Amino acid sequence: MSATATQLITIERNVPATMRDGTTLRANVYRPGGGGRHPTLLTRLPYGKDLFGSGGGYADPIKLAGQGYVVVAQDVRGRFASEGEWTPFVHEFADGYDSVEWAARLPGSDGRVAMFGVSYLGMTQWQAAVMAPPALRAIVPGITWGNYLNGCSFRGGARELGSAWYWAQAIVGFDVLFRKYGAGGDPTELQRQFLGQVARIDDIIASYDTLPLAALPDPAGVSPTTFEWLRRPIDDPFWGELGLDGRYDAVRVPTLQIGGWYDIFLGETLRQYAAMRETAAARGLRAPRLVIGPWVHGRYDPVVGDLAFGLASSGLLLNYRGDLTDLHLRWYDAMLNGNDAALAEQPPVEVFVMGENRWRGFDRWPVPGAREDRWYFHGGRRDRRRRGRRRAVARAARPGAARQLRLRPARPGPDDRRRDPDAGADPLRAARPAPERGAPGHPPLHQRPAGARLHRHRAGVGRALRRVVGAGHRFRRAAGRRPPGWPGVQRHRRRDPRQRPRELPRARRHPPDPPQPDRARPPL
Repeated sequence: MSATATQLITIERNVPATMRDGTTLRANVYRPGGGGRHPTLLTRLPYGKDLFGSGGGYADPIKLAGQGYVVVAQDVRGRFASEGEWTPFVHEFADGYDSVEWAARLPGSDGRVAMFGVSYLGMTQWQAAVMAPPALRAIVPGITWGNYLNGCSFRGGARELGSAWYWAQAIVGFDVLFRKYGAGGDPTELQRQFLGQVARIDDIIASYDTLPLAALPDPAGVSPTTFEWLRRPIDDPFWGELGLDGRYDAVRVPTLQIGGWYDIFLGETLRQYAAMRETAAARGLRAPRLVIGPWVHGRYDPVVGDLAFGLASSGLLLNYRGDLTDLHLRWYDAMLNGNDAALAEQPPVEVFVMGENRWRGFDRWPVPGAREDRWYFHGGRRDRRRRGRRRAVARAARPGAARQLRLRPARPGPDDRRRDPDAGADPLRAARPAPERGAPGHPPLHQRPAGARLHRHRAGVGRALRRVVGAGHRFRRAAGRRPPGWPGVQRHRRRDPRQRPRELPRARRHPPDPPQPDRARPPL
């Protein structure tokens, strides 16, 4: 690489590209100095090519161009400088194919194209790749998805309203606002709408309580697509037509996928890697590569919340081998220039292991020998009791069931497990007869004074004392007298029946003492 190529860069703005239907999209083109023909790197984004800057720490177009690549950042259809109506993701299949072929014919391009970008920019890579444009050689999709029901529009069967509404209002809404009110409109009205939009974003948390969802506050009309998507149920064929499931086998280029452990699309990143492993094995292609750091969506800092993972975890100092842009350069050097030695020191799968706080390399993912565990949220004993009551109510409502039903109180007392044998069947467990004490007509346990109910806990207290008596006995022998607070002589105070009985702490187990013939062990 010549010194001139690494220092002199030219930027050409708003370069037009005509799509198959006549719509003109515009891009900024970064060219290395010194002339000649170079591979081309393309990214397509809805967030403004002029605001692309350093790529958010993911891939710096200035640095890429300085290393001998023509870099193209293009506004997608209907966004910023590009013509047409923007419908998120719908036109990216055809426009992606046309844009790749257009970039391959740019002055200074040698006809080979690779793509890069994160999130929406990662999705535009996949959508172009499944169309198999001949000029495309490699892609680097980061923190993105393929199935719209798994984190983008839905998650676990529920609508992903939190991120989707904020994205529509705050991330992409302002360009819609400027297009609607700024092109030859009244500046005063544009200012009023702009300030109103800012206020709604500042108070967006309150809007999440809005029902029905069709009443979400959007007086400026910046989110028409969002409301259209909200009207589509989860089984609408639209989601399958927009997604990538079942299409990965059409991808004919190698992939490097970048994800984050705290990213909202981590599951989809791993699914896409697995899909490309199968595709590569079936087609005889180069196996995909995977890098996962301790990052959130769109940020590659070494600090997440209250956790700090060290500078080597950040995208700026990636395992002390340069930043994320250097990672791209090594990949493109191997894929576009045939320099496989550039990847010799990097394993096919590189993940940051939290807890150990270090990077580890593997040949594939999941790691051979790993097992998958399913974890579920569940409640404690009180939640289980409530579920049991609901089941008991359902059973009692069946034909032929007993008409009398007794439920436990919301805050059970110490005697809650004991039932009056004359009160009928306990819906939660079999009734236990109360012990016969005194004369006939002795009141049931739950009607006795609190002091008479302490016998319910003496057996449990005895068991707890036996756990700690060994330690206390050894202390007594060593001191030659009974220590203060000896548990064998403690008196149990009366407790409020509405409170749970306090459990004694479990004592640490010690090895047994050697026998002491001169002193007898006190009885328990």
